[in-house]
Amino acid sequence: MLVSYGLFGAGYIAYMTFIVAFLKGNGTGPGKITVFWMVLGVASIVGAFIWARPIARLRGGRGPAMVLAVLSAGALLPLVSRSPEAAIGSALLFGGSFLSMVTAVTAVARRSLAPHHWTPAIAGLTVACALGQCLGPLFAGVLSDSSAGLSVGLTLSVGVLLAGAVVALTQKHYEIPTHSVVTTVDPSTAE
Repeated sequence: MLVSYGLFGAGYIAYMTFIVAFLKGNGTGPGKITVFWMVLGVASIVGAFIWARPIARLRGGRGPAMVLAVLSAGALLPLVSRSPEAAIGSALLFGGSFLSMVTAVTAVARRSLAPHHWTPAIAGLTVACALGQCLGPLFAGVLSDSSAGLSVGLTLSVGVLLAGAVVALTQKHYEIPTHSVVTTVDPSTAE
């Protein structure tokens, strides 16, 4: 899950960093870019409600993998079609999923670990995501500065998100019994 979440951080932030420049470079005007951001923002709010049930039901890394697959599809749409509909579809899919990745990863950590391990596990996952967020725009930016342009950087975003989905599928399901109790033994009374 740590690797998958790091890949998510790199892939999602590369998309968010360069999508507007990509849309502008393909002739999208300011009004349509404003609509794009509005759709992405509203979709992120609605997405939390849509993803709640699947994330709660899916075990192991399947929840994060599904979210990453939808993110990949959303990031891919503007690359396969320059139409305004593809941009809005991208905003819907990407916006409706990217915040739910936090929920999906947290759900895996909470199901897989005893409660006293949740905070350090989620802290480690957050560091992995942050590292990805630092490296994603760097690599996408270097690639986008080539003669191929921004489409290469966005293609990297799609590839990294898909890689994150594949890695997430390797996360096994562990269920910590809710009735388990931690007991301590006083060494002076032990036989």
